[in-house]
Amino acid sequence: MSFLPCPPKKIFFCCLEAPTSQGGETTLCDFKKVYDQMDPSVRDKFESKGVAYIRNYSSVKPFLSQPLQLKGWSAVFETEKKEEVEKELRRTNMDFKWGANDHLCITNKASAVEVHPVTGDKIWFNHLSIFHWAMPYQEYGYIFKRMRKIFYLFLTIISWIIQNIFVAIKKPAGMGMHTMFGDGSEIPLSDVSHVREIIHKNMVFDRWRKGDLLMIDNFRVSHGRQPYSGKRKIVVAWSHPLLKPSLK
Repeated sequence: MSFLPCPPKKIFFCCLEAPTSQGGETTLCDFKKVYDQMDPSVRDKFESKGVAYIRNYSSVKPFLSQPLQLKGWSAVFETEKKEEVEKELRRTNMDFKWGANDHLCITNKASAVEVHPVTGDKIWFNHLSIFHWAMPYQEYGYIFKRMRKIFYLFLTIISWIIQNIFVAIKKPAGMGMHTMFGDGSEIPLSDVSHVREIIHKNMVFDRWRKGDLLMIDNFRVSHGRQPYSGKRKIVVAWSHPLLKPSLK
């Protein structure tokens, strides 16, 4: 939730049912190491410009119209009332605009780097690796290299083709999700790839066992999930939100 003004300070996980297949790990990454290991010329651009997030939602789950968007806004906000959606967006200082056919576009600017509220260290703290249009096919490529399943090589190729077709038609700002520099300029794909490379260099893959507990410092450690098949049940809870230091 780094794109929100008040992300949770800590996040807690518990494994009720361990994955029965390859994959399914809750991957972790130390984002202080990501900040420290980035090329200074790339890092400085993000630190000075910040980032801008764009999210486009339809009223229902789209079919091929938004390849990066999995849900409609009614599912995301758990309401079909526009006034309730607007109330939540204003509460979190998000800009929004309604379009034809109940289309909803949400935009907001944020810092790309935060100072840790306890240690004072600078932390890479943003959603570039999730929201940028070019990330899915890069992620599938890393998954294929690790899991060696031809299915993910297929997804890498297909995702690359589909993403580039939609970008050519709609432009990045019209995609389901996208990240730009805070000044409105596009982030070079070479910078996006560099960030992804550093994140994967520092990513930890631990197998879940039933009964395992995990607590992470959300202002330093990021988390994700590797794909899997079969059964898996991990429950999650988070602590009270904490205003980002850059907003104080």
